[in-house]
Amino acid sequence: MTKATCSIEGCDGEVRARDWCAMHYKRWRTHGDPLVTAYNKPKPLCSVDGCDGPTVGHGWCSLHWQRWRRHGDPLITTRRPPCGLTNDVCLVEDCGKPAKSLGWCAMHYSRWQDHGSLEKPVQEPKPRKNCLIKNCRNPVEARGWCNKHYLRWQNNGDPLVSLVSEIVIPCSQDGCERRAAKAGICWTHYRHFVAEFGKAQEYRCAICAVHQDDAPRKKLLLDHDHETGALRALLCHHCNVGLGHFKDSPALLEAAIRFLRVKGAVQLALAI
Repeated sequence: MTKATCSIEGCDGEVRARDWCAMHYKRWRTHGDPLVTAYNKPKPLCSVDGCDGPTVGHGWCSLHWQRWRRHGDPLITTRRPPCGLTNDVCLVEDCGKPAKSLGWCAMHYSRWQDHGSLEKPVQEPKPRKNCLIKNCRNPVEARGWCNKHYLRWQNNGDPLVSLVSEIVIPCSQDGCERRAAKAGICWTHYRHFVAEFGKAQEYRCAICAVHQDDAPRKKLLLDHDHETGALRALLCHHCNVGLGHFKDSPALLEAAIRFLRVKGAVQLALAI
């Protein structure tokens, strides 16, 4: 016994009901027509007067539906009016910026979206937390440690271990266990002595008397004896480098003075 086929032309499917196969029967139940699918079913037009766009949601086309979602009204547009109109600027008093949406500028519109108010939100400062390491006053970065100790933990597994900056030469000041940075002392003592010498010298170079504000890089350097390590005074960059080139030798400096004087006398004699 042969099975009946679907009555739709070109369809060889087995009849399920009403002389149609399962596919065409389901289309009839869904759309009322066995030849209509969800893709070729005609969509109603937008309910806004003068709009011929197909309906997407709530009886509106995509354009008016998006306007309703953003502004609560399918007829509101975010496009600014031409220059010269009264509503071209923000409605907030004394703002003067161009309007973006709902009559407000971008700044006030963003405040309304985020905080529900046009006033500038008051941001309370977050309480600062110091590093958990003893005597460390740096702010917390992660895991309760500052950035320095956190990186040490990442690299070495211990926030107190630093394989990169091991103390080779300690600070020359008694009782200080920090690493020597400049002039044989740590940075803490270096800044302390710079401040003390600066007050005593009125922030002027001990040799050329140039003021700190007029010195190269606008700072004075702490000079020290390379043999004994004793701190001597604050010098500008030129004077400090000059002493270094002359190897801190008074004999070389005196020879340079004699050379300048003799050379000056010879030039004067040649000029005469």
